[in-house]
Amino acid sequence: DRLTVRGMGELHLEIVAELVRDRTRLRFQVSRPRVDLRECVARAGRGQVEVRALVAGQEVVAGCEVEVVPQPGAGAPVVVDRVGGALAQAPLAELRLLAAAGLRVGPMQDVEVRLAGVRCAAAEPSVPLLELAARKALEEAFAAGGATILEPWVHFELWCPESGVTPVLAEL
Repeated sequence: DRLTVRGMGELHLEIVAELVRDRTRLRFQVSRPRVDLRECVARAGRGQVEVRALVAGQEVVAGCEVEVVPQPGAGAPVVVDRVGGALAQAPLAELRLLAAAGLRVGPMQDVEVRLAGVRCAAAEPSVPLLELAARKALEEAFAAGGATILEPWVHFELWCPESGVTPVLAEL
């Protein structure tokens, strides 16, 4: 079994590991800490991709157009559907998953992902092909937008009585 512990740094994680060892007397191994990173774009970018495949002897063509726009301070990524309709559902779901997981290092941050176009030249749309087209278009849009890796960050709130502010700030 594996247990993942998140912390604010290597020292913080070492302290947690020591506390668990002392309280439980269990023997366990601690792996190297990994920093969770986020990714963003420096400027607006657009990706337009067409993928082809043979399905039951017929060539199927699916295409997607995706735009990425930086949204400084927005936080979590926003995925916008500019197409609508049933054909857009599969690529839209794929874009939402990719925005949450990220393309290279971690979840996307401060970015709006827009599904700007979808097409499928087949009697029966191929969901996997539409998803692949969405992924490739997003990768292309991110490259065009100057994909950047954001520094790790920590956000916290501190509540204490006014008389305790000075010693608490000194500790921080």
